[in-house]
Amino acid sequence: PAMALTMCAEPPTVEPMDTEMDPTTLMGTWFVQRQIPAVAFLEAGARNGVEVYSWDEEKARFSVCYTFNRRDAPDDKITTVRQRGWVASERGTLWNVAPLVGGLCPPVRLPFVIIDAKADSHMLCTGGLTSWLYLMTRERQPPAPMVEALLGKVERAGFDMAKVQVVQHTT
Repeated sequence: PAMALTMCAEPPTVEPMDTEMDPTTLMGTWFVQRQIPAVAFLEAGARNGVEVYSWDEEKARFSVCYTFNRRDAPDDKITTVRQRGWVASERGTLWNVAPLVGGLCPPVRLPFVIIDAKADSHMLCTGGLTSWLYLMTRERQPPAPMVEALLGKVERAGFDMAKVQVVQHTT
C-alpha cells in the first residue's frame, strides 16, 4: 500500500457527527448551496456548484468531481476539480481526500469531516477547522427553511457566518 502523508496544521476543532453513517449512501449528486471556500482564489463567488461522489467498491474508496462556474465566468465555462477519497473512521463520518493533479494523486490526505448529514437531503462538511465549509443538498433549489436550519447548525459549530457565501444555481 502507498504511504500517505496526513497534513493538518492543527487538530480538528469541528468533530464529525456522532452517529454511524454508511458512506455509500452519501454517494451521488450534491448541489452546493453555501460555502466558505476551501480554495478561495478558485471558488469565491462561484455559482452552479455541483459535487458528484462515486464509490469504487473494488478499491474501497470514492472519487469526487466538483464542477462550478467561477466568478464572472459564463455558464458554459465550467471549472472542474477532482479528488480521491477514503473513509477514515468506523462511524463513516470522517473521511480523507486528496486532490488529483494532472490525473495523479499526490501522497497527501486531508481531513474531510462530515458534521451533519441525511443521505436523502443534505450534507455539511469541513476540513475539521472552521476555515472552509460546504453546505450541500440533494435538491438544486431546496426549501428555504431547510437551508436556514442547516445554517443554524453551521453557526452552532463555530463557523464565522460573515464568511459563508451563497452559491447561486442559475442553470
